Amino acid sequence: GAELKTDRFGMLPIHDAVVNNHPEIKDMLSNLELKVTSNNDGMCYLSPQKMAALKEDVKHSDISLSADEFETKMTQVFSIIMKEGVFAAGSLWQEVQYYFMDLGLHPSYFKHFTSAQIARHIQGLMAAEKVSQATNTDYIHFEIENGDDDDSAFYLTTMEPEKVALMDGKIANYVSSKFGNSDNAFSITFMKSENPPMPNGKFQLGIFVVEKREYNAEAAAKTDDMMDETNLQLVASPEFLDERSAEVQQLYQSIINDTMSVRNSIVKVLDPPTHLVQKVGAKMLQMSVYDVERS
Repeated sequence: GAELKTDRFGMLPIHDAVVNNHPEIKDMLSNLELKVTSNNDGMCYLSPQKMAALKEDVKHSDISLSADEFETKMTQVFSIIMKEGVFAAGSLWQEVQYYFMDLGLHPSYFKHFTSAQIARHIQGLMAAEKVSQATNTDYIHFEIENGDDDDSAFYLTTMEPEKVALMDGKIANYVSSKFGNSDNAFSITFMKSENPPMPNGKFQLGIFVVEKREYNAEAAAKTDDMMDETNLQLVASPEFLDERSAEVQQLYQSIINDTMSVRNSIVKVLDPPTHLVQKVGAKMLQMSVYDVERS
């Protein structure tokens, strides 16, 4: 069958379709396989040195993808963004490779989010970087708050304290408006990079993702008073349980028991199992808040 291949400028036929306003041709070309190999200036290909470094970074398979899965996801993300017909292949591959290999996000990020979601995050970051460069500032921020069809939101910001406080306020407002009068659960995932989003930047990058979750209605129906329920299997959403091993669930069960026994906030600093952390000496921080509705 037909394949998409880059020309000597790193561009695709799909770029011509976008520039000349032919959306039907763009849609047709988007369904073709993108063929970019090691013969094209290293795009969609990791050097032996990069692959060796990757294997070292993802050796803890309990919290990360395997090296082969990681490289495959990089290629998938590159293909998704490339087919938008906006970016040249060479510069885009550099952005994708930096995001995956050099930005320093926790390995679980790439395991948790799909290729389509990560592609969307990278596109948001690239747009924010362009604004930052145009305004001659190190401040990067970007928000996507979806409507009723998709109860999720995505935020990123450089980690200056005052900018993080602004982002916290936006997230709180979104959660309150979306879930304040709802019976649905929600999750907030936060990831902080080890390095700046741009090679010469000063501040690390913070990523926040808010997602709607559904409670286990069948399990909850068996309990008369959920306010006093301590069984994690009943109070957690099915997605929460599916994403965590039995060993990790036990850590959550423990802090629930402690919180309900004192009816107050709890903070615990733990030595996690070695196979659940990336670096020797890492600690696990758990926090819980006890609250009741007051009339």
